[in-house]
Amino acid sequence: MKIQRAGSAMLHRLLTWCEESGMLSVHLFSAEGKAPFYEAHGFRRRSEGAPGMVWTGHSR
Repeated sequence: MKIQRAGSAMLHRLLTWCEESGMLSVHLFSAEGKAPFYEAHGFRRRSEGAPGMVWTGHSR
């Protein structure tokens, strides 16, 4: 799907910029059912009871 490829490209570029800028992590809240998209890009779900997802440069 073209939209997913565009989303993946934008997210990859953003995370690359974050890494190059020295950011240690990115935290986000995704829409319901969208977590697998972010997991495919190195995000992981936070522990039970902690909402959202987190990415660290080393998880990509």
